[in-house]
Amino acid sequence: MRILELINWIKGRVSYTYYPNRFPPNAVDDCAVVVLHAGEAASEWTGKRIPHFQVLVRGKPNDHAGAEAKATEIFDALINQEHVQIGSDHIVQIQAMGSAPFYVGEDENYRPVYSMNFRVIIRPVINKGG
Repeated sequence: MRILELINWIKGRVSYTYYPNRFPPNAVDDCAVVVLHAGEAASEWTGKRIPHFQVLVRGKPNDHAGAEAKATEIFDALINQEHVQIGSDHIVQIQAMGSAPFYVGEDENYRPVYSMNFRVIIRPVINKGG
């Protein structure tokens, strides 16, 4: 699962402006950033991988209600998704690593930012042959 594949999959569930890894300097006010994290070690026995990802939602200046609403919409669309395809990976389940998006503060332009973190269980590819 690559970052742009994940962003496209999320965008298919919740329309919004998403960027990989960081907010670009010229980004619109209300947008989101998706960041992939290493997560947990791959199983040496099964090959199961469990990466994590974070979604940061930024709102317009002083629009806390709008930013929270969009973060909640994204959160609700992603939690407990099962057996979906993202890129070439079969995702067994997407688990939220919290009960709701949480407020992390405002940036230097008074734009509120909410964060949510997810754990992804990826089924290993079984190579048949010999």
